[in-house]
Parts: sequence; C-alpha cells; structure tokens
Amino acid sequence: MKTISIINQKGGVAKTTTAINLASYYAKKGFRTLAVDLDPQSNMTEALGSKAQYNIYDFFKGRPLEVEHISENLHLIPSNIRFSTIELQIINEFNREYILRNLLEPIREDYDICVIDCPPALNFVTINALVASEFALVPLKPSSFSYDGLGIMLDFVRKVKTSLNSGLTILGIVLTFFDERKVVSKATLDKLERDNLTAGVMKTKIRAAEGIVRAEESRQNIFDYDGGSQVAQDYKSLAEEITDKIGMSVQEEQ
Repeated sequence: MKTISIINQKGGVAKTTTAINLASYYAKKGFRTLAVDLDPQSNMTEALGSKAQYNIYDFFKGRPLEVEHISENLHLIPSNIRFSTIELQIINEFNREYILRNLLEPIREDYDICVIDCPPALNFVTINALVASEFALVPLKPSSFSYDGLGIMLDFVRKVKTSLNSGLTILGIVLTFFDERKVVSKATLDKLERDNLTAGVMKTKIRAAEGIVRAEESRQNIFDYDGGSQVAQDYKSLAEEITDKIGMSVQEEQ
C-alpha cells in the first residue's frame, strides 16, 4: 500500500477536496483504495457518505479498526468532531506518534493506495499521518497568507522524516485555485522560483472552478458530478502524475 498524506496547516487551500478526488479517481481506476479522514471537521467523511458507527476517534482510543465499505474499490476510515479532543488524550501515550501506523499495518496488504486527509494543523495527529506515510503532498493556494506558512510546513515534514520516518518523501507542492490570468497566481510562481522551490512543484495545476463547490454541496466527487469539466481533467492529470512518481500505473478504460 502506497500512503500519501495531504497536508497543509492552513484551511481553504483545497486539501480535503484534493484528498476526496484523488481517492475517488484511484478507486474508479480499479485501485484498492483506502481513504483516511484525520480532520475533525469530517468533510471527507460526509462527502463520501459515511454511515459508520465508529470512527478514527474510537480507533485511536483503542477500539479495533473497522474499515467502512463505500464502493467497490473505495474504503474509508471516517472521522468525527470528537477527534478534535484526541491531542489531549494521547499526549502521555507511549509511542503516540505511531498510533495510526500501527492501526494500518495489519491491512497494508489489502490496499494498493491510501490517501490521508490531515487536519489543518501541525500537531500530533499530523505527525501520526506522516509517520504512517511514504509521501506528503502539499496543496498551495496562490495567496500571500498561504505562501507565508509554506516554509514552516516543509520544514515540519523534513523534521518528521529525520526523527520518526526516514522513508517519508515530499511528493510535491500542488497549486490549487490556479488562474494564470490573475496577478496572485503569477506572483506565487515567482515566489516559488525565488525560493528555489519550483523543482518541487507538481506539473499539474488545479484550476479555480465553480463546479468543485457545487460538487461538494451535492456530496459528490468531481468525476461523478461533472467528469467532463476542466477541473475534473486537472484532478485526473494530478492523480496520474502522482502514480508516475510513486511507481504505480493507471490502467486506461477500455
């Protein structure tokens, strides 16, 4: 199982949207896909139509892991607002950084790929996600506020790699809400170049699109809502760029 954490400590950058659509695309392509919602806001859980009785809060607290069947190739570990309290409850736990990795270890052979939606915070839950992952993907919205925290976030991932998970790799930075006609998008590209980060930017950019908002309001992924849209093609391209990077192949539809 290849495991990818979608990480950004700032909200509103399409972190959860990216996690939902990547997981949905891989499942549609026949990959045995596990989606893990570590965000107490539970937007991924709601979007995927979870009806599970138990969630990641229960599993972090010691209940045996139960994975919810969403569709033929898509399974989910859901979240809940109670998970917002888990930091205080695991602070004194031995090996608290390894709780998620230990939960996932027995089912690693059951899946091809795992997509983790991290909380919008650099905390013990995010550390758990990174310790359980081989890859970290960073969505970045073109804006000064989003960009200002990028260096801190990348340094955070590197520290987890050095201290806790030597197998962790920063997969890349993916620009979201991108509009090449807008000054802020061009300015963000200039900043990435200035800071020598362009080599780490994914080739695919996710364009700003009203369809994404409407898809989320209807609790659908973008491929089910409007598979022919430009933003659906963007997420398709991103998913395939990722599989190329991590050594998996996407089978084209017959």
